[in-house]
Amino acid sequence: MVKNVAIRAYGVSMALLIVCLLASIFVPFFNYLSGAFALLCLGLGLLTLKHLPTRIAATLLVIAGVSMLAVTYSDTGEGLSFEHLLSMNQELAGMTSCVVFLRLITGGRAGEADKGVGAKEVRRTGFINHAISSVINIISVGIIADRIKGDKPLTIKDASLLSSTYGLGAFWSPFWVAAAAAGVLMPGANTVLQIGIGGFAAIICLFIATWWNIRTRTPEELQAFTGYQPSFRLLRVPMSMVLFVLLTHLLFPEISIPKLVVAGALLVTLIGAIGIHGLRGVPIMVIHGIKNLPISRTEGTLFIAAGILTIGFRALQNVVHIQVPLTEFTPLVAWGMIIVMIVVSLLGVHPVISSAIIVGLLATIQIDPTMFVLSVLIGWSLASIVGPISGLLNYLNGQYGIPNFRLVKENMPIVLFSVVVSLPILYLAEYVIGIWGS
Repeated sequence: MVKNVAIRAYGVSMALLIVCLLASIFVPFFNYLSGAFALLCLGLGLLTLKHLPTRIAATLLVIAGVSMLAVTYSDTGEGLSFEHLLSMNQELAGMTSCVVFLRLITGGRAGEADKGVGAKEVRRTGFINHAISSVINIISVGIIADRIKGDKPLTIKDASLLSSTYGLGAFWSPFWVAAAAAGVLMPGANTVLQIGIGGFAAIICLFIATWWNIRTRTPEELQAFTGYQPSFRLLRVPMSMVLFVLLTHLLFPEISIPKLVVAGALLVTLIGAIGIHGLRGVPIMVIHGIKNLPISRTEGTLFIAAGILTIGFRALQNVVHIQVPLTEFTPLVAWGMIIVMIVVSLLGVHPVISSAIIVGLLATIQIDPTMFVLSVLIGWSLASIVGPISGLLNYLNGQYGIPNFRLVKENMPIVLFSVVVSLPILYLAEYVIGIWGS
């Protein structure tokens, strides 16, 4: 009973956090209120998370961040300031959570199963999943999974296809939380180069992922696979989101991408809900949001907990100056960072944490923002595909009963191939950045 009340309270608190994020576009003071609601969501999330390892990880992040602040306070007398309420990762938590609103207008019979079967359909479904999920996030994975599995359980091969092609979206998509997080850690990256080079790398890795998935299926499994053909009803949602975010970003570049994604998700959902239900669509949308926002509390809680760790780590740097034996952020160093992010993700460390720690350790060396952001995106992408407690794998486990570690094993060859490909991509990035400029 108490847990159910806490879960509902999380939904209300996250809804208020999202409202404050939107209000802060016009009145900056609401940023502080969104930080306060982020702390409330953190507390409620820690009380209600189902997955014990995730709850432990989030708790340890908070303890580590608070401990670092305590050390800093004991040395300098400076504790948690009012300004720190701006750094709770509330934008990332809100962006991750608000996409649940879109389910109101994308649920149900979103697409028609194609009559074709076989290798061609595996490849096409993988590319379709990548394209759509790169905009509307993990919601599309569930929609496509429901259609291709039919009345049968989702197979491990289908789960691998959907998870790997979804995760590769972080290579380039500005709608992924990874892009927003990397931009916060290292402002000033060239977005055009980031999307262009990352998109080129994603295409190569998509061919690798779908090729490997096809290669590891038996002829019987290939014949049993039914492809997915998206309907206009599904396509118009990501198309609307893309147009809204790109146009508003061009008109108002000072507004952060996460806030634009939040605004776009709510606006598109509102228009769709009114179109379907008339004016009743407004209360239906509100009730739907508050009811479903707790679904994403795992990711939201981790992002906010990681925000506290980041605050503590940055504060500690003023007391303990950690230096690494590096002078420049070369492609080889960037490649090493990607490998580190993947390895620690296998130990349960979320990319938002590992990337925040890495940027702190590299604070004293010269870093090109575009190269750093691209490296974080590649590392985040591949870590999300094989991280045993990543939101992606937890989602497939909770919704379709896919064992986390079995999916890690299934996806590992794709990640290893992609790691190899990423090294020449980083050298290409260095060359292009040198010509174009960051």
